[in-house]
Amino acid sequence: MAAADRAAALLRITGSIDDYLYTNEHLFDGSRRSVYSGANRERLMGGAIPAGADAATEWEQRIVPEDWPLHLAHRERLGRGESSEVVYRLLGYDGVTRWVCARTRPSRVDGRLFVDGIVSDVTARVEAEKALLASQTELREQMELNAHQALHDALTGLANRRKLLLDLDAATDRSEVVDHTLVLCDLDGFKLYNDSFGHPAGDALLVRLSRRLESLMAGTGVAYRLGGDEFCLLLPGPLDEPTREAVGVALSEKGEGFTVSAAWGEAAIPAEAQTPDAALSLADRRLYERKQGGRRSTSRQIADVLTSALTERNPELGLHLQDVAELASLVGIRLGMGPADLDELRQAAQLHDLGKMAIPDELLQKAGPLEPDEWRFMRQHPVIGERIIAVAPCLRSTATIVRASHERFDGGGYPDGIAGTTIPLSARIIAVCDAFSAMVGERPYRNGMSAAEAIEELRRNAGTQFDPEAVAAFAHVLCECTLPELLAS
Repeated sequence: MAAADRAAALLRITGSIDDYLYTNEHLFDGSRRSVYSGANRERLMGGAIPAGADAATEWEQRIVPEDWPLHLAHRERLGRGESSEVVYRLLGYDGVTRWVCARTRPSRVDGRLFVDGIVSDVTARVEAEKALLASQTELREQMELNAHQALHDALTGLANRRKLLLDLDAATDRSEVVDHTLVLCDLDGFKLYNDSFGHPAGDALLVRLSRRLESLMAGTGVAYRLGGDEFCLLLPGPLDEPTREAVGVALSEKGEGFTVSAAWGEAAIPAEAQTPDAALSLADRRLYERKQGGRRSTSRQIADVLTSALTERNPELGLHLQDVAELASLVGIRLGMGPADLDELRQAAQLHDLGKMAIPDELLQKAGPLEPDEWRFMRQHPVIGERIIAVAPCLRSTATIVRASHERFDGGGYPDGIAGTTIPLSARIIAVCDAFSAMVGERPYRNGMSAAEAIEELRRNAGTQFDPEAVAAFAHVLCECTLPELLAS
Protein backbone atom coordinates (compact mmCIF):
# COMPACT_ATOMS: atom_id res chain seq x y z
CA MET A 1 0.00 0.00 0.00
CA ALA A 2 1.32 3.43 -0.94
CA ALA A 3 2.30 5.84 1.81
CA ALA A 4 -0.50 8.21 0.79
CA ASP A 5 -3.02 5.40 1.08
CA ARG A 6 -1.73 4.44 4.51
CA ALA A 7 -1.98 8.05 5.66
CA ALA A 8 -5.52 8.30 4.36
CA ALA A 9 -6.49 5.04 6.10
CA LEU A 10 -4.99 6.28 9.36
CA LEU A 11 -6.98 9.52 9.12
CA ARG A 12 -10.17 7.56 8.53
CA ILE A 13 -9.51 5.39 11.56
CA THR A 14 -8.59 8.25 13.86
CA GLY A 15 -11.51 10.29 12.54
CA SER A 16 -13.91 7.60 13.70
CA ILE A 17 -12.97 8.18 17.32
CA ASP A 18 -13.54 11.26 19.46
CA ASP A 19 -9.95 11.67 20.67
CA TYR A 20 -7.31 13.84 19.06
CA LEU A 21 -4.13 11.90 18.25
CA TYR A 22 -0.86 13.53 17.33
CA THR A 23 2.93 13.05 17.11
CA ASN A 24 5.35 15.93 17.54
CA GLU A 25 9.10 16.04 17.35
CA HIS A 26 10.75 18.18 20.01
CA LEU A 27 13.69 19.96 18.42
CA PHE A 28 16.92 21.01 20.10
CA ASP A 29 16.02 24.71 19.92
CA GLY A 30 12.89 24.09 22.02
CA SER A 31 10.47 24.27 19.12
CA ARG A 32 8.19 21.45 17.99
CA ARG A 33 7.53 19.98 14.59
CA SER A 34 4.21 18.32 13.82
CA VAL A 35 4.83 14.84 12.48
CA TYR A 36 1.23 13.73 12.58
CA SER A 37 -2.00 15.52 13.53
CA GLY A 38 -5.24 13.57 13.55
CA ALA A 39 -8.82 14.71 13.30
CA ASN A 40 -10.85 16.30 16.14
CA ARG A 41 -8.34 19.03 17.07
CA GLU A 42 -10.71 21.70 15.73
CA ARG A 43 -13.59 20.18 17.65
CA LEU A 44 -11.64 20.39 20.94
CA MET A 45 -10.56 23.98 20.12
CA GLY A 46 -14.09 25.04 19.16
CA GLY A 47 -13.20 25.94 15.60
CA ALA A 48 -10.48 26.03 12.94
CA ILE A 49 -7.05 27.48 13.63
CA PRO A 50 -6.57 30.81 11.85
CA ALA A 51 -4.67 30.53 8.57
CA GLY A 52 -0.90 30.84 8.97
CA ALA A 53 -1.05 30.40 12.79
CA ASP A 54 1.15 27.87 14.61
CA ALA A 55 -1.12 25.08 15.89
CA ALA A 56 0.89 24.34 19.04
CA THR A 57 1.07 28.03 19.97
CA GLU A 58 -2.64 28.51 19.36
CA TRP A 59 -3.43 25.50 21.52
CA GLU A 60 -1.37 26.75 24.44
CA GLN A 61 -2.91 30.21 24.19
CA ARG A 62 -6.37 28.63 24.63
CA ILE A 63 -5.40 27.04 27.98
CA VAL A 64 -7.23 28.71 30.89
CA PRO A 65 -4.61 30.84 32.74
CA GLU A 66 -5.34 29.25 36.13
CA ASP A 67 -4.44 25.86 34.62
CA TRP A 68 -1.21 27.00 32.93
CA PRO A 69 1.03 25.72 35.80
CA LEU A 70 -0.41 22.24 35.22
CA HIS A 71 0.55 22.38 31.54
CA LEU A 72 4.08 23.66 32.34
CA ALA A 73 4.66 20.79 34.77
CA HIS A 74 3.42 18.42 32.07
CA ARG A 75 5.95 19.81 29.54
CA GLU A 76 8.79 19.54 32.06
CA ARG A 77 8.06 15.86 32.56
CA LEU A 78 8.13 15.32 28.83
CA GLY A 79 11.44 17.15 28.59
CA ARG A 80 12.89 14.67 31.06
CA GLY A 81 11.67 11.81 28.88
CA GLU A 82 8.83 10.82 31.23
CA SER A 83 5.34 9.80 30.24
CA SER A 84 2.77 12.25 31.53
CA GLU A 85 -0.94 12.85 31.89
CA VAL A 86 -2.60 16.16 32.66
CA VAL A 87 -6.16 17.52 32.84
CA TYR A 88 -6.84 21.19 32.25
CA ARG A 89 -9.38 23.56 30.73
CA LEU A 90 -9.30 24.82 27.17
CA LEU A 91 -11.23 27.94 26.16
CA GLY A 92 -12.45 27.31 22.60
CA TYR A 93 -12.85 29.73 19.76
CA ASP A 94 -16.60 29.26 20.22
CA GLY A 95 -16.44 30.58 23.79
CA VAL A 96 -17.02 27.16 25.32
CA THR A 97 -14.66 25.97 28.05
CA ARG A 98 -13.84 22.27 27.78
CA TRP A 99 -11.95 19.99 30.11
CA VAL A 100 -9.32 17.98 28.22
CA CYS A 101 -7.05 15.15 29.28
CA ALA A 102 -3.68 14.92 27.50
CA ARG A 103 -1.82 11.60 27.77
CA THR A 104 1.64 11.61 26.25
CA ARG A 105 4.53 9.20 25.83
CA PRO A 106 8.01 10.34 24.71
CA SER A 107 10.34 8.10 22.72
CA ARG A 108 13.81 8.60 21.25
CA VAL A 109 14.69 7.44 17.76
CA ASP A 110 18.27 7.94 16.57
CA GLY A 111 18.75 10.62 19.21
CA ARG A 112 15.63 12.51 18.20
CA LEU A 113 12.75 13.06 20.74
CA PHE A 114 9.27 12.24 19.56
CA VAL A 115 6.10 12.66 21.66
CA ASP A 116 2.97 10.66 20.88
CA GLY A 117 -0.19 12.13 22.43
CA ILE A 118 -3.88 11.44 22.86
CA VAL A 119 -6.13 14.33 23.91
CA SER A 120 -9.69 13.54 25.06
CA ASP A 121 -12.65 15.73 25.87
CA VAL A 122 -13.38 14.80 29.49
CA THR A 123 -15.82 17.62 30.22
CA ALA A 124 -18.72 15.25 30.92
CA ARG A 125 -16.53 13.11 33.18
CA VAL A 126 -15.15 16.07 35.12
CA GLU A 127 -18.60 17.61 35.53
CA ALA A 128 -19.96 14.25 36.68
CA GLU A 129 -17.09 13.90 39.16
CA LYS A 130 -17.71 17.43 40.42
CA ALA A 131 -21.43 16.69 40.79
CA LEU A 132 -20.61 13.44 42.59
CA LEU A 133 -18.17 15.23 44.89
CA ALA A 134 -20.76 17.93 45.59
CA SER A 135 -23.35 15.26 46.35
CA GLN A 136 -20.94 13.42 48.61
CA THR A 137 -20.08 16.67 50.39
CA GLU A 138 -23.76 17.52 50.79
CA LEU A 139 -24.49 14.01 52.03
CA ARG A 140 -21.60 14.18 54.50
CA GLU A 141 -22.76 17.57 55.76
CA GLN A 142 -26.33 16.30 56.06
CA MET A 143 -25.14 13.23 57.96
CA GLU A 144 -23.10 15.46 60.26
CA LEU A 145 -26.13 17.71 60.72
CA ASN A 146 -28.36 14.70 61.41
CA ALA A 147 -25.84 13.36 63.90
CA HIS A 148 -25.71 16.76 65.59
CA GLN A 149 -29.50 17.09 65.64
CA ALA A 150 -29.86 13.57 67.02
CA LEU A 151 -27.77 14.58 70.02
CA HIS A 152 -28.85 18.20 70.50
CA ASP A 153 -32.03 20.03 71.41
CA ALA A 154 -33.60 21.78 68.41
CA LEU A 155 -34.71 24.88 70.35
CA THR A 156 -31.71 25.67 72.53
CA GLY A 157 -28.85 23.82 70.83
CA LEU A 158 -27.88 22.18 74.13
CA ALA A 159 -27.09 18.48 74.23
CA ASN A 160 -30.24 16.37 74.63
CA ARG A 161 -31.30 13.29 76.61
CA ARG A 162 -29.77 10.86 74.09
CA LYS A 163 -26.41 12.60 74.40
CA LEU A 164 -26.74 12.56 78.18
CA LEU A 165 -27.26 8.79 78.19
CA LEU A 166 -24.20 8.29 75.99
CA ASP A 167 -22.12 10.53 78.26
CA LEU A 168 -23.42 8.75 81.36
CA ASP A 169 -22.43 5.41 79.83
CA ALA A 170 -18.92 6.78 79.41
CA ALA A 171 -18.88 8.29 82.90
CA THR A 172 -19.93 4.98 84.48
CA ASP A 173 -17.65 2.80 82.34
CA ARG A 174 -16.05 0.47 84.87
CA SER A 175 -12.84 0.22 82.84
CA GLU A 176 -11.94 3.84 83.66
CA VAL A 177 -14.30 5.36 86.18
CA VAL A 178 -13.77 9.07 86.80
CA ASP A 179 -15.69 10.98 89.49
CA HIS A 180 -18.60 12.96 88.06
CA THR A 181 -21.64 14.79 89.40
CA LEU A 182 -25.00 14.57 87.67
CA VAL A 183 -27.33 17.50 88.34
CA LEU A 184 -30.99 17.51 87.25
CA CYS A 185 -32.62 20.95 87.19
CA ASP A 186 -36.27 21.93 86.92
CA LEU A 187 -37.62 25.46 86.53
CA ASP A 188 -40.09 26.85 89.05
CA GLY A 189 -42.49 29.46 87.71
CA PHE A 190 -41.93 28.66 84.03
CA LYS A 191 -45.45 27.31 83.40
CA LEU A 192 -46.98 30.49 84.81
CA TYR A 193 -44.60 32.57 82.67
CA ASN A 194 -45.52 30.55 79.59
CA ASP A 195 -49.25 30.87 80.28
CA SER A 196 -48.95 34.59 80.99
CA PHE A 197 -46.69 35.72 78.14
CA GLY A 198 -47.25 33.03 75.50
CA HIS A 199 -45.22 30.16 74.09
CA PRO A 200 -42.91 32.29 71.87
CA ALA A 201 -41.86 34.29 74.93
CA GLY A 202 -41.45 31.04 76.86
CA ASP A 203 -39.21 29.62 74.13
CA ALA A 204 -37.14 32.81 74.11
CA LEU A 205 -36.71 32.55 77.89
CA LEU A 206 -35.54 28.93 77.57
CA VAL A 207 -32.98 29.99 74.95
CA ARG A 208 -31.66 32.79 77.19
CA LEU A 209 -31.32 30.51 80.18
CA SER A 210 -29.65 27.85 78.01
CA ARG A 211 -27.06 30.33 76.72
CA ARG A 212 -26.16 31.29 80.29
CA LEU A 213 -25.93 27.68 81.38
CA GLU A 214 -23.82 26.74 78.35
CA SER A 215 -21.48 29.68 78.99
CA LEU A 216 -21.16 28.68 82.64
CA MET A 217 -20.28 25.08 81.71
CA ALA A 218 -17.77 26.02 78.99
CA GLY A 219 -14.55 24.12 79.62
CA THR A 220 -15.84 22.46 82.79
CA GLY A 221 -18.90 20.33 82.11
CA VAL A 222 -21.77 19.70 79.71
CA ALA A 223 -25.22 21.30 79.82
CA TYR A 224 -28.27 19.42 78.52
CA ARG A 225 -31.93 20.20 77.94
CA LEU A 226 -34.06 17.14 78.56
CA GLY A 227 -37.32 18.69 77.36
CA GLY A 228 -39.86 21.21 78.62
CA ASP A 229 -38.33 23.13 81.51
CA GLU A 230 -35.91 20.35 82.52
CA PHE A 231 -32.15 20.84 82.27
CA CYS A 232 -29.20 18.73 83.32
CA LEU A 233 -25.49 19.10 83.99
CA LEU A 234 -22.69 16.54 83.99
CA LEU A 235 -19.51 17.78 85.63
CA PRO A 236 -16.20 16.15 86.47
CA GLY A 237 -15.64 15.86 90.21
CA PRO A 238 -17.95 17.15 92.95
CA LEU A 239 -20.29 20.12 92.61
CA ASP A 240 -18.86 22.93 94.72
CA GLU A 241 -20.95 25.67 96.31
CA PRO A 242 -19.84 28.51 93.99
CA THR A 243 -20.84 26.45 90.94
CA ARG A 244 -24.15 25.49 92.57
CA GLU A 245 -24.92 29.16 93.20
CA ALA A 246 -23.86 30.11 89.67
CA VAL A 247 -26.19 27.47 88.22
CA GLY A 248 -29.05 28.92 90.28
CA VAL A 249 -28.32 32.40 88.91
CA ALA A 250 -27.99 31.13 85.31
CA LEU A 251 -31.40 29.44 85.47
CA SER A 252 -33.22 32.35 87.11
CA GLU A 253 -34.94 35.40 85.73
CA LYS A 254 -37.21 37.93 87.38
CA GLY A 255 -39.35 40.68 85.93
CA GLU A 256 -42.63 42.48 86.29
CA GLY A 257 -45.23 39.89 87.14
CA PHE A 258 -43.00 36.81 87.07
CA THR A 259 -40.17 35.01 88.85
CA VAL A 260 -38.47 31.96 87.35
CA SER A 261 -35.99 30.00 89.45
CA ALA A 262 -34.58 26.49 89.54
CA ALA A 263 -34.54 23.51 91.86
CA TRP A 264 -32.13 20.63 91.41
CA GLY A 265 -31.12 17.19 92.57
CA GLU A 266 -27.62 15.72 92.48
CA ALA A 267 -26.00 12.30 92.26
CA ALA A 268 -22.30 11.56 92.69
CA ILE A 269 -20.82 9.06 90.22
CA PRO A 270 -19.63 6.44 91.15
CA ALA A 271 -19.80 7.10 94.90
CA GLU A 272 -23.63 7.12 94.99
CA ALA A 273 -24.55 5.59 91.62
CA GLN A 274 -22.66 3.17 89.39
CA THR A 275 -25.05 3.07 86.40
CA PRO A 276 -26.80 5.74 84.30
CA ASP A 277 -30.24 4.59 85.49
CA ALA A 278 -29.20 4.69 89.13
CA ALA A 279 -27.69 8.18 88.75
CA LEU A 280 -30.77 9.56 87.01
CA SER A 281 -33.13 7.94 89.50
CA LEU A 282 -31.24 9.30 92.52
CA ALA A 283 -30.92 12.83 91.11
CA ASP A 284 -34.58 12.83 90.07
CA ARG A 285 -35.73 11.68 93.51
CA ARG A 286 -33.71 14.39 95.21
CA LEU A 287 -35.02 16.99 92.79
CA TYR A 288 -38.59 15.92 93.49
CA GLU A 289 -38.06 15.99 97.25
CA ARG A 290 -36.52 19.44 97.08
CA LYS A 291 -39.30 20.82 94.88
CA GLN A 292 -42.03 19.25 96.97
CA GLY A 293 -40.37 20.42 100.17
CA GLY A 294 -40.27 23.98 98.91
CA ARG A 295 -43.81 23.87 97.63
CA ARG A 296 -45.18 22.32 100.82
CA SER A 297 -43.37 24.88 102.91
CA THR A 298 -44.80 27.78 100.92
CA SER A 299 -48.28 26.32 100.52
CA ARG A 300 -48.47 25.33 104.18
CA GLN A 301 -47.57 28.81 105.28
CA ILE A 302 -50.26 30.32 103.07
CA ALA A 303 -52.82 27.69 104.14
CA ASP A 304 -52.01 28.32 107.80
CA VAL A 305 -52.48 32.07 107.34
CA LEU A 306 -55.88 31.57 105.67
CA THR A 307 -56.98 29.06 108.31
CA SER A 308 -55.94 31.42 111.09
CA ALA A 309 -57.95 34.24 109.52
CA LEU A 310 -61.02 32.00 109.28
CA THR A 311 -60.59 30.79 112.87
CA GLU A 312 -60.37 34.39 114.12
CA ARG A 313 -63.65 35.10 112.34
CA ASN A 314 -65.40 31.93 113.49
CA PRO A 315 -63.56 29.82 116.11
CA GLU A 316 -66.10 26.98 115.96
CA LEU A 317 -65.74 26.73 112.18
CA GLY A 318 -61.96 26.73 112.55
CA LEU A 319 -62.13 23.76 114.93
CA HIS A 320 -64.51 21.96 112.57
CA LEU A 321 -62.08 22.41 109.67
CA GLN A 322 -59.21 21.08 111.76
CA ASP A 323 -61.26 17.97 112.64
CA VAL A 324 -62.14 17.43 108.96
CA ALA A 325 -58.48 17.76 107.96
CA GLU A 326 -57.40 15.14 110.51
CA LEU A 327 -60.13 12.70 109.48
CA ALA A 328 -59.45 13.24 105.77
CA SER A 329 -55.74 12.54 106.23
CA LEU A 330 -56.50 9.17 107.87
CA VAL A 331 -58.92 8.21 105.10
CA GLY A 332 -56.38 9.28 102.46
CA ILE A 333 -53.77 7.01 104.07
CA ARG A 334 -56.29 4.16 104.07
CA LEU A 335 -56.87 4.71 100.33
CA GLY A 336 -53.14 4.57 99.62
CA MET A 337 -52.53 8.22 98.72
CA GLY A 338 -48.91 9.32 98.47
CA PRO A 339 -47.25 12.03 100.58
CA ALA A 340 -47.79 14.84 98.08
CA ASP A 341 -51.48 13.97 97.57
CA LEU A 342 -52.00 13.60 101.32
CA ASP A 343 -50.48 17.01 101.93
CA GLU A 344 -52.77 18.56 99.31
CA LEU A 345 -55.79 16.70 100.76
CA ARG A 346 -55.08 18.05 104.24
CA GLN A 347 -54.71 21.61 102.96
CA ALA A 348 -57.94 21.40 100.96
CA ALA A 349 -59.78 19.98 103.98
CA GLN A 350 -58.50 22.84 106.16
CA LEU A 351 -59.62 25.39 103.59
CA HIS A 352 -62.77 23.82 102.10
CA ASP A 353 -65.08 26.26 103.95
CA LEU A 354 -62.85 29.30 103.53
CA GLY A 355 -65.48 30.95 101.33
CA LYS A 356 -67.77 31.22 104.37
CA MET A 357 -65.72 34.24 105.39
CA ALA A 358 -67.89 36.08 102.86
CA ILE A 359 -71.11 34.76 104.42
CA PRO A 360 -72.77 37.00 107.12
CA ASP A 361 -72.63 35.69 110.70
CA GLU A 362 -76.40 35.79 111.08
CA LEU A 363 -76.69 33.39 108.17
CA LEU A 364 -73.95 31.04 109.41
CA GLN A 365 -75.39 30.98 112.96
CA LYS A 366 -79.06 30.93 112.03
CA ALA A 367 -81.13 28.62 114.25
CA GLY A 368 -83.23 26.57 111.88
CA PRO A 369 -83.30 25.77 108.18
CA LEU A 370 -82.19 28.33 105.62
CA GLU A 371 -84.62 29.94 103.20
CA PRO A 372 -84.20 29.17 99.44
CA ASP A 373 -82.55 32.53 98.74
CA GLU A 374 -80.26 32.02 101.71
CA TRP A 375 -79.30 28.57 100.42
CA ARG A 376 -78.49 29.96 96.99
CA PHE A 377 -76.19 32.50 98.61
CA MET A 378 -74.63 29.92 100.92
CA ARG A 379 -73.88 27.61 98.02
CA GLN A 380 -71.57 30.21 96.50
CA HIS A 381 -69.01 29.77 99.27
CA PRO A 382 -67.00 26.99 97.47
CA VAL A 383 -66.58 29.31 94.46
CA ILE A 384 -65.57 32.21 96.71
CA GLY A 385 -63.10 29.95 98.54
CA GLU A 386 -61.59 28.78 95.26
CA ARG A 387 -61.07 32.39 94.11
CA ILE A 388 -59.32 33.35 97.33
CA ILE A 389 -57.05 30.29 97.41
CA ALA A 390 -56.18 30.33 93.68
CA VAL A 391 -54.50 33.72 94.08
CA ALA A 392 -51.51 31.72 95.37
CA PRO A 393 -50.07 29.76 92.38
CA CYS A 394 -48.78 26.99 94.65
CA LEU A 395 -52.37 26.34 95.89
CA ARG A 396 -54.20 26.29 92.55
CA SER A 397 -54.73 22.53 92.57
CA THR A 398 -55.91 22.82 96.19
CA ALA A 399 -58.37 25.50 95.09
CA THR A 400 -59.84 23.09 92.52
CA ILE A 401 -60.46 20.51 95.27
CA VAL A 402 -62.09 23.15 97.51
CA ARG A 403 -64.50 24.11 94.71
CA ALA A 404 -65.59 20.46 94.35
CA SER A 405 -65.80 19.63 98.07
CA HIS A 406 -69.61 20.11 98.22
CA GLU A 407 -70.45 18.10 95.10
CA ARG A 408 -72.54 14.92 95.41
CA PHE A 409 -71.55 11.56 93.95
CA ASP A 410 -74.85 11.42 92.03
CA GLY A 411 -74.35 14.89 90.53
CA GLY A 412 -76.84 16.70 92.76
CA GLY A 413 -74.28 18.83 94.60
CA TYR A 414 -72.96 22.34 94.04
CA PRO A 415 -71.60 24.56 92.53
CA ASP A 416 -71.06 22.63 89.25
CA GLY A 417 -73.21 19.51 89.59
CA ILE A 418 -70.39 17.14 88.58
CA ALA A 419 -70.69 13.46 89.49
CA GLY A 420 -68.81 10.22 90.20
CA THR A 421 -65.09 10.09 89.59
CA THR A 422 -65.27 13.42 87.78
CA ILE A 423 -65.15 14.82 91.29
CA PRO A 424 -61.52 14.80 92.53
CA LEU A 425 -60.86 11.97 95.01
CA SER A 426 -59.71 14.43 97.67
CA ALA A 427 -63.00 16.35 97.35
CA ARG A 428 -64.98 13.09 97.71
CA ILE A 429 -63.04 12.25 100.89
CA ILE A 430 -63.59 15.74 102.31
CA ALA A 431 -67.34 15.49 101.64
CA VAL A 432 -67.57 12.31 103.77
CA CYS A 433 -65.42 13.67 106.61
CA ASP A 434 -67.18 17.05 106.57
CA ALA A 435 -70.61 15.39 106.79
CA PHE A 436 -69.49 13.12 109.64
CA SER A 437 -68.02 16.01 111.64
CA ALA A 438 -71.18 18.05 111.07
CA MET A 439 -73.45 15.19 112.13
CA VAL A 440 -71.66 14.44 115.41
CA GLY A 441 -71.23 18.13 116.26
CA GLU A 442 -73.73 20.18 118.23
CA ARG A 443 -75.88 22.76 116.43
CA PRO A 444 -78.09 25.52 117.87
CA TYR A 445 -81.16 23.83 116.40
CA ARG A 446 -80.28 20.14 117.14
CA ASN A 447 -78.16 17.77 119.17
CA GLY A 448 -75.26 15.88 117.61
CA MET A 449 -75.55 12.24 116.52
CA SER A 450 -73.51 9.43 117.94
CA ALA A 451 -70.60 8.16 115.87
CA ALA A 452 -72.52 4.94 115.11
CA GLU A 453 -75.57 6.90 113.93
CA ALA A 454 -73.42 9.15 111.78
CA ILE A 455 -71.60 6.27 110.09
CA GLU A 456 -74.92 4.55 109.41
CA GLU A 457 -76.18 7.76 107.77
CA LEU A 458 -73.08 7.85 105.60
CA ARG A 459 -73.66 4.25 104.52
CA ARG A 460 -77.30 4.94 103.65
CA ASN A 461 -76.19 7.77 101.36
CA ALA A 462 -73.20 5.97 99.81
CA GLY A 463 -73.62 5.95 96.04
CA THR A 464 -75.95 8.97 96.07
CA GLN A 465 -74.48 11.77 98.15
CA PHE A 466 -71.14 10.12 98.91
CA ASP A 467 -68.50 8.04 97.14
CA PRO A 468 -68.99 4.42 98.36
CA GLU A 469 -65.22 3.83 98.35
CA ALA A 470 -64.59 6.88 100.52
CA VAL A 471 -67.40 5.86 102.91
CA ALA A 472 -65.98 2.33 103.22
CA ALA A 473 -62.48 3.65 103.94
CA PHE A 474 -63.87 6.09 106.50
CA ALA A 475 -65.85 3.33 108.24
CA HIS A 476 -62.73 1.14 108.36
CA VAL A 477 -60.72 3.98 109.91
CA LEU A 478 -63.52 4.65 112.43
CA CYS A 479 -63.63 1.01 113.47
CA GLU A 480 -59.91 0.99 114.25
CA CYS A 481 -60.11 3.62 116.98
CA THR A 482 -62.57 5.81 118.84
CA LEU A 483 -63.46 9.32 117.72
CA PRO A 484 -61.34 11.06 120.43
CA GLU A 485 -58.40 8.93 119.35
CA LEU A 486 -59.10 9.85 115.73
CA LEU A 487 -59.15 13.56 116.47
CA ALA A 488 -56.08 13.29 118.70
CA SER A 489 -54.09 11.46 116.06
